[in-house]
Amino acid sequence: MNERYYTISETDLGSRTSAARFRLAIEKALAEGDSVVIDLGPVISASDSWADELFGVLIARLGLERFVDLVRIRGAAPPVLRTIANVARERLNQGASTPDFALLAVKRLAESRGRAAR
Repeated sequence: MNERYYTISETDLGSRTSAARFRLAIEKALAEGDSVVIDLGPVISASDSWADELFGVLIARLGLERFVDLVRIRGAAPPVLRTIANVARERLNQGASTPDFALLAVKRLAESRGRAAR
């Protein structure tokens, strides 16, 4: 499995259409067996609709655990991460009982720190 890197260079994200185009590229990479790293470093703000179209749809289609295993988010500012987390929580609340997004994120962070310490 290869890791594909995607950088979003825009600073303000709001369009579902642009998020859908980006999501399609990510879904193609995942379908080809690769994992994905999304660099949100330049992003200052992201609307709920943009985050839902990209991250919410991915979580709904992949399931939370598979999403956490295959998709990494890098460089995101705290307000952008909060928007993504809120969208993820809403999507998960629409479905069956699933683990909390924040708990899985913390688990993944602890695992990655453990690997880095070795």
